[in-house]
Amino acid sequence: MSEDIKAELEGNQLIVEILTGEDDDNLTTVLKRVYEKATDAGEAQLVSEKIDSGFQAEEEEASESTTDQAVLGAGEAEAAIAVAKLAWDILKDSRPQAVAKGAFTSVLDRKEMDPMRYPNAKNFRSKKYQIKFKNVVGSVVAGVGLRCVGTYKAQKPPGSDVPEGDYLPQVAFDVIQAKAAATTKIDAVASVTSPANVGTADRVNPQIFVKVDITYSGWLKSETASFSLKVQGNKGVL
Repeated sequence: MSEDIKAELEGNQLIVEILTGEDDDNLTTVLKRVYEKATDAGEAQLVSEKIDSGFQAEEEEASESTTDQAVLGAGEAEAAIAVAKLAWDILKDSRPQAVAKGAFTSVLDRKEMDPMRYPNAKNFRSKKYQIKFKNVVGSVVAGVGLRCVGTYKAQKPPGSDVPEGDYLPQVAFDVIQAKAAATTKIDAVASVTSPANVGTADRVNPQIFVKVDITYSGWLKSETASFSLKVQGNKGVL
């Protein structure tokens, strides 16, 4: 039996952790959940949960974004902002999906959805998010490190009647590392809310919330860990 398989079968507990920070030397745990399976039969049950208050507030803001955006976009109907792709795979069967193959989205004016037509874009990247699925002895049986990356502050296509503003030609994820033991797998999907214009009709500033769901499938149970990010046209990821 391999060490990876031994690690997963050690005990009847699954620990889910989300850590975030600028780099590996400055990661802080913002969520920790512990699941236990009392017998061989039945689903594992959540027995403890700790959530950082700041992280929880960010998740609550993202979950309320559909309602909020109706307010933020009020009176700005002239700014016809569109999202090129509402959901995309980041990991499929534990394998990163290539940005070049369409694992990204754009937030642009619906009159012109070609991101290459929007000049002067600047690069952005988020903090690192590390998601770990661990057994009772603390061995990582599956995990992934991610950053949200992309371009922001792109200007309207020359000669077009698209409103002035700061657009988002690309929003994607960089998979820094991914691991899954032989008996496990992880999948990750990003999805975005409908965009709001938090600028004006004459100077567009699109805003979206991006939610990432990382699903672990293993011997003990299947479980999803999630985090959300706010992205704006004039600031990149917040």
